[in-house]
Amino acid sequence: MVSKNSVLSIILLLALIFFCPLADSLGQEARDFNSIAVSMTENGSYNEAINYYNKALEAEPDYIQALDNKGSTLYLMGDYNDASKIFDRILSIYPDSPAALFKKGMVLSSQGQDEEAIEYYNRSLVLIVNESTFDYENVFDIGIFSLVDISNDCETPEISFDPRLPSVWYQKAVSLEALGRYNESMYYYDQVIDLAESQSSEFSMTAASLYELNKYNDSIDYYNRALEIEPDNSKYWYGKGLAYDGLDDYQAAVSAYDEAIYYDSENINAIYNKAVDLDKMGQPDLAVVQYNAYLALDPYAVDIWYKMGTTYEELGDYGSALKAYNQVLVYEPENGEVWTRKGDVLDILGRYQEAIDAYDKALLVGTDNKASGTYGAGAGLFGMPVEVSDCYSETPDIKSSSALIWYNKGLAFYKMGNYESAIEALGNAAATESDHPLLWYHMAVSYEKLGMYEEAASSYEKSVKVDNSCPRIYYDLALDYDRLGEYSSAQRAYTKAIQLEPNFTAAYYNKALDLDNLEKYDESVDVYSKVLELQPASIDALLRKGNALNKIGEYEEAVGCYEQILQIDPTHAVAKFQLEVNRDILESANRSSSCYVAPSTVFGVMDDDIFSSDIFIWYSSNPFEGSYSTSLNNAEILGDVVTYDNVWVSRGLTLESLSLNNQAVESYTTALLLDPSSSEAWVSLASSYEQLGKYSNAITCYEQAVLLDPSDKAAWYSKGLSHFNNGDNQLAVESFSKVLLLNPGNLAALYYEAMAYDNLGMYTESLKSYETILKNDAQNTDVWYKAGSAAYKLGLYDKSIDSFNRVLMYDPTNVSVLKMQSNSAVGLGEYDAALGYYGRILEVTPADSITLFGKASTYTILERYDEAIETYDAILELEPTNVRALNSKGFTYYLMGDLDGATSCFEAAAAEDPASASAWYHLGMLSYMRSSYKGSVYYYDKALEIDPLCITAWYNKGFILNIMGEVDAAVECYDKILAIDPNSASALYNKQFALYRVGKSVSADETKAKLEAIDPGFTAALDDRGTKFFLPTSYSDTLDYELPSRWYSDTAGSLDNTTANA
Repeated sequence: MVSKNSVLSIILLLALIFFCPLADSLGQEARDFNSIAVSMTENGSYNEAINYYNKALEAEPDYIQALDNKGSTLYLMGDYNDASKIFDRILSIYPDSPAALFKKGMVLSSQGQDEEAIEYYNRSLVLIVNESTFDYENVFDIGIFSLVDISNDCETPEISFDPRLPSVWYQKAVSLEALGRYNESMYYYDQVIDLAESQSSEFSMTAASLYELNKYNDSIDYYNRALEIEPDNSKYWYGKGLAYDGLDDYQAAVSAYDEAIYYDSENINAIYNKAVDLDKMGQPDLAVVQYNAYLALDPYAVDIWYKMGTTYEELGDYGSALKAYNQVLVYEPENGEVWTRKGDVLDILGRYQEAIDAYDKALLVGTDNKASGTYGAGAGLFGMPVEVSDCYSETPDIKSSSALIWYNKGLAFYKMGNYESAIEALGNAAATESDHPLLWYHMAVSYEKLGMYEEAASSYEKSVKVDNSCPRIYYDLALDYDRLGEYSSAQRAYTKAIQLEPNFTAAYYNKALDLDNLEKYDESVDVYSKVLELQPASIDALLRKGNALNKIGEYEEAVGCYEQILQIDPTHAVAKFQLEVNRDILESANRSSSCYVAPSTVFGVMDDDIFSSDIFIWYSSNPFEGSYSTSLNNAEILGDVVTYDNVWVSRGLTLESLSLNNQAVESYTTALLLDPSSSEAWVSLASSYEQLGKYSNAITCYEQAVLLDPSDKAAWYSKGLSHFNNGDNQLAVESFSKVLLLNPGNLAALYYEAMAYDNLGMYTESLKSYETILKNDAQNTDVWYKAGSAAYKLGLYDKSIDSFNRVLMYDPTNVSVLKMQSNSAVGLGEYDAALGYYGRILEVTPADSITLFGKASTYTILERYDEAIETYDAILELEPTNVRALNSKGFTYYLMGDLDGATSCFEAAAAEDPASASAWYHLGMLSYMRSSYKGSVYYYDKALEIDPLCITAWYNKGFILNIMGEVDAAVECYDKILAIDPNSASALYNKQFALYRVGKSVSADETKAKLEAIDPGFTAALDDRGTKFFLPTSYSDTLDYELPSRWYSDTAGSLDNTTANA
């Protein structure tokens, strides 16, 4: 009998055989649907993608990849609510998934819930750092950070860091920025930047290693990778130049050195190599320019002076070659080869005796002697900043004639090379006068020539006892102590030289050597650091500092020195060897200590609330040995990546929020070095320049942005604003017009376009823009006001009044608007309405004299003279000395026919302000009306002294003089008018008859002909009645009255009771 258990086993086995193929079929179907959906997501067909993700999930409900991809696609669609539900579902299955936590954070941030987003980012970071869990997705498919743009399917280099970490840092920084926590945001942006720069450093080290292996093309490739991250790194450009030199591609090398020099104008090695390459390319004229640039940075570089000399010889510039060789001989007076070359140059120049002397010197020192070595190791490396001649005059002030003879004799013996006799003679001089430091100095140098260093040191000591102010003597004394093995004394003397000359690099260097000899390595490290402050590219100082650090066990810091050497000279064998030794020592130390974990030099300090102090990450600094390496090439990326330039732009925006605009400019500039085609970076850079008030720079950036993306409405708008703020209104209009072509409903662009038109005086165009805005925003009182102003300036007073009424509905006591309303009403001839507006203004500001003037003027127009007089009196109660009010009141009396009242007012005005041309002018008018011609001429003269361009004053004066028989004087008045207005018909007519009257018929005929040419109908219109005395009908304080074109027409400008010219 078959047991029940056996039957059950058979059934289960049959089920397994039957259902397994079905399960495999369902799984493959789900994967197929997911693949189709992913392709659609990548193409931006999000709705179709969601349909296929749903099909995949119907086939396999727990298919995590399809579920995650669906959530990412919903996020890209902007459907944050549904995306949030998806990631919540994933987190219920995988609560410790860094990917799901990260994406949930991104969704929350997009919903404006940045505090909550940061919590999710923090949880994701802890898991990534601890590497404590396996995740279903090792490269985020949205929000991923990449050093380069991978959107165009370009090949990306392998990286030695987990790309998820900077991705979370970046998104966390964005959320912190949104919360206004700018300093924290900056920290995480800088974390990403530090990581990227660490990667670029690894690429550069790989490049240097490849260079050492003579793999120059591969080296260039890695330098290019490093430069994609740090395009302004001078050292990387320099290394790239070296690699091109290895390929004998000197043109490419020069281009690389140019970039190195552009980003670091003091990169002395790049300058040198560029010069050498230019020489190799047959361009010595350009090479010599680079040698000059080198010497500007290091004037003591003997080798460069020598190369300058040989290059100038090649160019046939023997005068410059001679100067260069002379400079070499200042530093190396016993360089026989240079003496020989100097002799050759002098011979070419025809200076034969000097050439013979140079050859003699070469024979004396020997042509094989290329460097005397007098100045010790430091001088050979760094040159001398000071000579003894800088401290003392060439000849000491020796008072004793016998001592002076012995001194000169000693110098002569010295120059002849007879050092024993020189010492004896100088000793005799010192026996008489011993207080001359230069005397002891020459004696010390003579002892040195004989190898008598102890005596030389003694002489230097005597020199500094007499005068301790010359650093060069202390330096030479220290050299002799070194020769005697007295390193303690030597380093004290070097210290004294440094105190006197703080930039004495050679003294610092030799002092450090003495400290090494004394085994005081901790002190020598500090001194080598000072040498490197003065000469950052000194390989010898870096090497010795590294060795000293090794002596005191500071292997890691020593590694930094050797790495710097290899940046400068990738072929330096000693540095390369020592670097490997130190790395082995450090690696052994790490292996031997079970409780030691290497701290990260990549990620810096983490937040205490996120990372415990014992959490560290370490990635190998050598990509050939790295324990972690990845590439984004094969990753499934659904959304846009966060590229390195994006980080710099975001960092710049944060700096702007902190009002650190200069630093923001630097960030945006770096972003543009990484991606010059980034319109966003150009616009952001422009914004910072605007904040700094550098509008022309801002405009240049906006122009670049719209050139890259002509459809960028925001860039066009910002460009227009910048033009507007800079006063370039026509260019502002052009920019805003571009915005409106792309988006006709942009009210802000319409508003600024209208204001720019206003500034250009193009009120018709501005009014159109204002009216377009008001169709969409009828409650905007500011625009109603501006529309009313434009209409007023166009003389469209009806429109002006309608616009201002809209403003007054919301602000009935707006004095500025009421004043414009009153002016518009006057413009329409609605004087009663104008008086109403004046009344409303005076209710608000009863002491407003300008409004009172307007009111009085309106009363005068309406011939309500008594009320006008009352209004002028009201002004004078407020301002008793208001001359304009007195004049205006006087003119009103004149219009009333009250000549006495008028005279009294004008006299009061003239007394109050003798410079009032109006007062004198109208007194002249009133005197004429009283037939007081002389009085009238007197007053017109007073007026013309103040306003010599007043045509009607000259006219009336001439008119009166003609009546008085002073015809020549009258002609002079008419000439004054014609000097101001050559086409004045009235002046020509009156002058014509005045000339006939005095018998100057020829001149009179000429004047008549001119009048006929200008106005043929003028004389006929007079109908033999002559012109009249000019009497104004309305008051002008500025006397801008105009003579009438026709005296007897219906036009205003004269009164019927005036006297005609005969």
